[in-house]
Amino acid sequence: VAGIRYGEEAAPFRLHLRRGVLEVSRRPVTDARFVLEVTRESMGAFLAGAAFSAAFAASPLTGDAPLAAQFFSWFEVPFKEKPEVVVR
Repeated sequence: VAGIRYGEEAAPFRLHLRRGVLEVSRRPVTDARFVLEVTRESMGAFLAGAAFSAAFAASPLTGDAPLAAQFFSWFEVPFKEKPEVVVR
């Protein structure tokens, strides 16, 4: 279980990755292994394909930093180019 806090939000979002599915909720994050404070720009950069260390270099992290990097490494890298689709 992890937490993501946007700077302007009071309470973090709870992230739970289970069986390849990311569950996001507003439930309390009391048992989180780490809480990462992000901005919309840093999260946008990460979702667009930036490495965890580059996207969140200036983001405060409370908890297990190596686990946070491992957690985010499990997400798929987005397509760099539009995949070709063939209709038959």
